[in-house]
Amino acid sequence: MTAMAHHDHPVTRAIAAARETFAAVAEVPLWPMDAGQAPTALEELLKHEAQQAELKSRLLAQLEALDVPKQSGATSTGNWLAVHTNLTRASAFRTARVAAGLERYDKVREAMAQRRVHAEQVEVIVRALDDLPDDLDPNLVEEAEGHLVTEARRFDAVGLKKLGRRLLEVLDQDAADAHEAKLLEKEERDAQAAMRLTMYDDGHGKVHGRFVLDSTTGAALRKMILAIAAPKHQAASGPLGERKPTAERMGQAFGELINR
Repeated sequence: MTAMAHHDHPVTRAIAAARETFAAVAEVPLWPMDAGQAPTALEELLKHEAQQAELKSRLLAQLEALDVPKQSGATSTGNWLAVHTNLTRASAFRTARVAAGLERYDKVREAMAQRRVHAEQVEVIVRALDDLPDDLDPNLVEEAEGHLVTEARRFDAVGLKKLGRRLLEVLDQDAADAHEAKLLEKEERDAQAAMRLTMYDDGHGKVHGRFVLDSTTGAALRKMILAIAAPKHQAASGPLGERKPTAERMGQAFGELINR
């Protein structure tokens, strides 16, 4: 493919033309602008930036579809972008996430192109939409997308993030309750699966160990140990006014619990 062929695409030609246009005014002084012209120029520039951001996201998605990052040895689109632009990896990965999100959510992409949302807001909106249950009615997902895009007129990324956390409740309270129940069940299953106990004898009269319990079991164990370690049980030996058992006393109480 020739160098000319590389540039023979309407998008590439449009980008090159825009660069030439901006280059032509690079040295034009701005001091003659009045209070009406300067804000107008800034507004037009912000619209241009929004169009650039949306187009950049689509180009990154196309690069990934063509497998360009992996063919160049990069482990991800974010890493590829960081190497090619000298962006920090955090910034590059953020840009790549936005690009991937715009591929999934057309309303968000259109709003970005029209400068109704900016990249920081898009990242939050995409994350909120991705966090919705996989089995949610597609119509509700579309409604959620439109809701967040509309709210972006009033809220910055922080405000949108707060809205996103309660998004499912706004759409469907029953679905929100069911989703919350599923999350709690999964959390409990994960906690049960993570329960561990390791012990070893150091050969000098002591046994060392570590354990992992689910929150409910851990709370029950703590309550049992505290019932033994509480100051009223150690009034004869503990200092007056002691309110919180020491780690030593907790260990002794743990041993007493086992020996019972």
